[in-house]
Amino acid sequence: MTRGNNRLVRVMLSIMAVFVLLTGCGAGAEARQRQAFSDYLEKIGVTVTEQTLEFMKLKIDVKYTDLFRELMVDNDTGVTLDSFIACSHWNNGVKQMKKRYERFGAEGFNLIAFWYNAVEKGCDQLVEIEEAKLGDFARYLWYMKKHGVDAVTAVHDVNLGMDIPVVLGDYTDLTEDNTEFAQEVVFQQLVNRNIKTRELSSWFSWFYRDMIQPEEKYGDEGVLVEVSVLQEFMRMADALNEDIGKTIKIKTGYLSNQQQAELYDKAVAEYGDEYAEVHVPKPGHSEHQTAVAIDIYEVSTDIEDFAQTESYRWLMGHAHEYGFWLRYPDYKEFITGYPFTPWHFHYYMGITLNDAYYLQKLGITYEEWWYLTMGFN
Repeated sequence: MTRGNNRLVRVMLSIMAVFVLLTGCGAGAEARQRQAFSDYLEKIGVTVTEQTLEFMKLKIDVKYTDLFRELMVDNDTGVTLDSFIACSHWNNGVKQMKKRYERFGAEGFNLIAFWYNAVEKGCDQLVEIEEAKLGDFARYLWYMKKHGVDAVTAVHDVNLGMDIPVVLGDYTDLTEDNTEFAQEVVFQQLVNRNIKTRELSSWFSWFYRDMIQPEEKYGDEGVLVEVSVLQEFMRMADALNEDIGKTIKIKTGYLSNQQQAELYDKAVAEYGDEYAEVHVPKPGHSEHQTAVAIDIYEVSTDIEDFAQTESYRWLMGHAHEYGFWLRYPDYKEFITGYPFTPWHFHYYMGITLNDAYYLQKLGITYEEWWYLTMGFN
């Protein structure tokens, strides 16, 4: 055999060796990935099938196997599967994902994934800034889009409160056309000082809502509540009673335009125009007219003192599990236009409980959520 032929044979053998090595590694990596997925499914009590394994394989690249095992299988970290899939979907590097977990913990990791799903751009920059606070991500993202600035500038300015307008309502000033379009797409309306409610007969013509009066155990006399909202409230009230021995009831449910007008006129007569303007929505601008808002109080306690009750503290930790979240949180008046209202809860109709969890945990207002998921589309 000639020297040239020997050289050719050696080259071919080298190529075959590399091919075998690579394919072997690939097979090994896929086997490890498959085992990690199987162990995870067994851990959460889901039957392991080819369909479930294939689904997870499509959602999570093999390069994330070791991190997946560390965060999802071998340790009870609290990172959710949805969050892990979201971060891997955005092609975050393994080191980057691990760094974010170590910096923010499981809850922060999950919240970052929530923002990745809600807003495509901006999150990558924000999470790398040490001064960025998870609870203010909505404000940073809004400020970046509103003023066309980068993440560093947004974090600096928002942390100084420069996004807080002189006149309340800057966040709530959505364009009418955009709002009407979005409200045709989702099950519930955004209603505030600037956005007027749409009559149920028009925007719910294809989605009939049944208003009923709760049993005395769950609501005051004359209160009307949409049936699905009431069902979840009753589940929540029963759970609260079992946990802490307190009883909560619905003070106010659905209100017609005429009823809201009467409330506003009464506030003006008793307390004056200035008080009414701040504390009582004008007719057409009340969430109670959308049938997804309820006012809650603890029996034997004045509703004005609700923030000091055990029931309120329990709701702050558990209301999202039933689709409710505090509509007007403290320190967000410059966004919602209304002061802290601890008894006023909004029900998430047709949107995931996952979102309700993040809204509650971060104190995100509906205006912020709407702007970032609907308002800039």
